[in-house]
Amino acid sequence: MRSIEEIRDSYIADLLAIQPQLEDWWDDLIAKEGQAVWKRWPTGIAGHPRIMAIFRKHYLEIVAWNNAQRAEGDEPEEKWGIDSGGKSQNFEWPIEILIINVRHFAPELQPITDGLCFVPMAMNLHDEVE
Repeated sequence: MRSIEEIRDSYIADLLAIQPQLEDWWDDLIAKEGQAVWKRWPTGIAGHPRIMAIFRKHYLEIVAWNNAQRAEGDEPEEKWGIDSGGKSQNFEWPIEILIINVRHFAPELQPITDGLCFVPMAMNLHDEVE
């Protein structure tokens, strides 16, 4: 399993790879439709399906990484209130990695990440990310 840093770096690399092509696509839309384009694409370039696919891929990888960090089993209830001294669990918020902190590692992606103003992920009936 990749580290959080490797996941973040892969996400940034994937976005940087498609950014020029999508910026050209966006500029063409603006040239053809003017400001009316914002009615169909209110999140701007961030709403493009390729951006959503890259976001989803890396979001799910972070969720899997978080799940792998969970302890093997729960401690018995009789130990409730007693420090176990067990290993601490790591947890990373996907939004921190994929939206908020990207501006520190790749400021040129800010026009894309600023458009990600909602988390385009679904939850099933068990509150699991799909």
